[in-house]
Formats: sequence, structure tokens, C-alpha cells
Amino acid sequence: MLPEASSAQQAALIAKLNTEDAYYAAWEARLRRLEEENRSLWRLTDDLISLCGASVTRLEKLERRVGYHVLRLPAKA
Repeated sequence: MLPEASSAQQAALIAKLNTEDAYYAAWEARLRRLEEENRSLWRLTDDLISLCGASVTRLEKLERRVGYHVLRLPAKA
């Protein structure tokens, strides 16, 4: 039989396991965020493909939704 671990050893082991759990949970959360960003990029790509030949109004709506300029139009003189 194995000797009983001291309470200090048990506490150290529990702390180590909790640290590892937190580490893996953080990586799982990061992976979920990356998967969502990937889905967002695919949706954006689909929108851009569908906008080929689309009106400026639809492009402006997409720019507002995405948060940056897809197409820079020259200023009117």
C-alpha cells in the first residue's frame, strides 16, 4: 500500500490540478472564440462574394455591420 500523503502534499496536488484545469479551460475558451471569429470571417466572405456588382448602399450597410471600410469611394468634388 502507498503511504498516506500529508495534507500539505494533498493541498499542493489539488492546487496543481486546479491550475491545470484553469489552463485548459482558458485554451478551450480561446478555441471557441477563434471558431466564432472563423465563422464570422466566412459570413463576411459570403457577403462580399454576394456583393460583387452590388449597390453602394449595400456596401455601406456591410461596412457599418463589419466596422471598417470594405471599399473606399473617392470624395465627391
